Amino acid sequence: MIFKKRYSILILADCFAYTSAFFLFLFIRFHESWTVVFFSHIAVFAPLLILWLGVFGVTGLYDLKALQNSYTLLRKIFFSVFLASFISAILFYFLPLGMSPKANLTLFSALFLILDAVFRIGIHLIFFRPDRRTLIFGVSPELGELETFLRNNPRIGFHVVLTFDSTQLPSRIEFIEAINKFKIDTVLLRMNPHGVVIAEHLSSLSVRSVEVLDFSLVYEELLKKVLLCDKDKYDIVVVNQQFAVNAYDRFKYPCEQIIAFILGVLLSPLFFLLALVIFLTSGLPIFYTQQRVGKNSVLFSIYKFRTMHQNAESAGAQWSYNLDPRVTRFGRLMRRAHLDELPQLFNILRGEMSFIGPRPERPEFITKLSEAIPLYNYRHTVRPGIAGWAQINFGYGGSLQSSREKLRYDLYYIKNRSLVMDALILLRSLRLFFTQNKDA
Repeated sequence: MIFKKRYSILILADCFAYTSAFFLFLFIRFHESWTVVFFSHIAVFAPLLILWLGVFGVTGLYDLKALQNSYTLLRKIFFSVFLASFISAILFYFLPLGMSPKANLTLFSALFLILDAVFRIGIHLIFFRPDRRTLIFGVSPELGELETFLRNNPRIGFHVVLTFDSTQLPSRIEFIEAINKFKIDTVLLRMNPHGVVIAEHLSSLSVRSVEVLDFSLVYEELLKKVLLCDKDKYDIVVVNQQFAVNAYDRFKYPCEQIIAFILGVLLSPLFFLLALVIFLTSGLPIFYTQQRVGKNSVLFSIYKFRTMHQNAESAGAQWSYNLDPRVTRFGRLMRRAHLDELPQLFNILRGEMSFIGPRPERPEFITKLSEAIPLYNYRHTVRPGIAGWAQINFGYGGSLQSSREKLRYDLYYIKNRSLVMDALILLRSLRLFFTQNKDA
């Protein structure tokens, strides 16, 4: 991980602010007798540290984009502390912790908010300065996208002073002169068909202490999506190496089937209520089935509560979109709350879907998309999911361009899937539960 040091500094800063706030809270609240209550309080606040760090991760406080400016940072810190305090207060009330959240948690949260804001802003001003004078050697449009991102987020550490489009390769002498003139100390390199020539250009950089970073790795780690390039087949090799079935998948799927069964039983009253309202407002059928493409390109029937008028696709398969007139009034409410997806618990029980994964597409669209977008069929190396990385980062779309952009996020998920990432997607999906419009 290229930015591991920065992530570690942020986590350590939060831990230090949390510890400092804890001791200040004890001293202010209990004065000289703070040592008497130390062990009873540390037994409660130490486990809460894990909860608070988890909340900060979900709210994006460890996302390097949060370093964009002090206002954005302070807003994120305030929201994160408020959410962590709210969850902690619920635990204080419902668990026999032996202390009042009104006085203790309020004082602690206020102290932590002040200390964490001071620590983080100080760290950003001292350690997270744009001190790496950077040359980007890449291929448009990815070059421009990354350059814009780095310029808009200077505290990530890169100060872009020069770019070279590798379709217009400078001579070796011109390249070295530019390195010396602009005092470049970091090169972000995107390999291209002129790879051997570029290697000759870079061969003399080591003696000048210029660091060369892989453009693709920096791009993926910062933008959280993979590169797609129609002409450059280098990415195919890199992506293909990451898509082997791993032990996590073998652990994940059986656990999900057990969870799906339990949720199906617990939510059965809600199933009955939704079915009754659908019947009373728009008649039969209650459920809607549709062919989708699953893992290894195998077709399966996806189950949903019907949200559209009957015969909505009499003219053939169509992408759904925002304010789609085919959607019923109650169906629009279900879509906004994602309640129409609940019958997909049955798909998980049957082993056709997962809770987390790329959203399954219709075979009518797959044929067109796989012809127009390179690597599109790699989406089918894992089970499709109810929620996904593309949904929380890009949302829903009904065009070739939006499908291409969603694929970047889907492939990033497939390359980096893990229990932690699935938990992050699940929690961020819950955060967007009632706010994100749904169009697919």
